[in-house]
Amino acid sequence: MKKRVLIALFLIACLGPLLTGLVYSVLYSLGAIGWLSQGITLTHWQHVFTAPSTYVSFAFSLYVALGSVTVSFILSFGCVYLLSRPSQRAKPLAFAWFIPLGIPPIVAAFISFLLLSGTGVLARIVWQAGVISEAHPFPSLVFDHLGIGIIITHIMISFPFFTLLQLQHYEKNQLAELMGLARHYGANRRQQIRDVMLPVLFRRSFPVLLLSVIFVMGSYEIPLTIGSQYPQMISPLIIDYVRRFDLQDKPIGYALSVVYTLVVLVLAFFLLRKQTLRYGK
Repeated sequence: MKKRVLIALFLIACLGPLLTGLVYSVLYSLGAIGWLSQGITLTHWQHVFTAPSTYVSFAFSLYVALGSVTVSFILSFGCVYLLSRPSQRAKPLAFAWFIPLGIPPIVAAFISFLLLSGTGVLARIVWQAGVISEAHPFPSLVFDHLGIGIIITHIMISFPFFTLLQLQHYEKNQLAELMGLARHYGANRRQQIRDVMLPVLFRRSFPVLLLSVIFVMGSYEIPLTIGSQYPQMISPLIIDYVRRFDLQDKPIGYALSVVYTLVVLVLAFFLLRKQTLRYGK
């Protein structure tokens, strides 16, 4: 009985604020509450589903999330391969992987701005090397329509985390022994990596990779600081609607936030449920 009460209190403390905010957003988007509310209407929802910016923002957010997580996973996989070799000694430098994890997203965004802008450190190094005669021809990697700066910044934050995660899975699943067994049966180094190491690390890391994609899709500080005005990622677009001078656009932001929440919950439920059932078997 005591255990059930503790679980109920935990769920109320964790899910209560989230459900309250979701219900408030639904009511506001329907016109049931709000300063200019004139009764329940679906006008704001119709705007969300008919505005091209909605689909552009979702597609751009997914592109940034998949790009940054995919590159981070590939880089971390390469590091795990190098660090797992007998000739390497990663433990003395293990603390270095934790340093980027302590950098707040807003600070990482400012670091990227100082490094990657048209007059940033990287542009000045290229200019000093004589590659360009002025800073102006250097391609600015911030405020760009392709979101390169956003992707690079998220890679800086997530790459060390994925490396530590995969190192843990490497040791926990005894991949060194499994790859040695594969080598005993005639598999070369490429086959050991492709058929043993990569599938195990990817499957074990998949839930975290999925949650990382969701996290990057909903990121706010980094795209707000170094992102372009169009296309925008989903969170800056929502805040843009909510904070506009025209209060009639505010319910559109709440409707868009509800749509994004439902999409994320449905995708996470089905993908993580499939993964859970697979391991449950």
